[in-house]
Amino acid sequence: MWNELLPDLSQYLSGSAYLFKKLALPSSSGIQLVDLSQIIRLEAQNNYTLLFTLNGKEIMISKPLSKLDASLDSSLFIRVHKSHIINLLHAIEYKNGDDQMILMRDNSSIQISRRRLTEFKDALKKHFVFVQ
Repeated sequence: MWNELLPDLSQYLSGSAYLFKKLALPSSSGIQLVDLSQIIRLEAQNNYTLLFTLNGKEIMISKPLSKLDASLDSSLFIRVHKSHIINLLHAIEYKNGDDQMILMRDNSSIQISRRRLTEFKDALKKHFVFVQ
């Protein structure tokens, strides 16, 4: 019986489930833990990063966006611009005009750079079901 449960447990603990996935952010008072599912987007602010959450909280992190990009799960988060990473779970609408934009749950509009457009479209195809 235990042998049957171990593969499922190891898969669960290895990261396939997001139930307990959190981002540990160093702060002046210690370490702040933020659920990945609560993060809408991240925005570069010089050598800092501003993190936007579902509850409207904005958290300033003393790390550059590139450092966080390497730490985030690429199946959930995608870099769409040199100064923006979005959580695909909180994308509401993709506007494909002259300015490629993505509307996020916090009503922000994020421009998708031409350089990252193909990667973004590939992520959409991979993670979303399109109605024909």
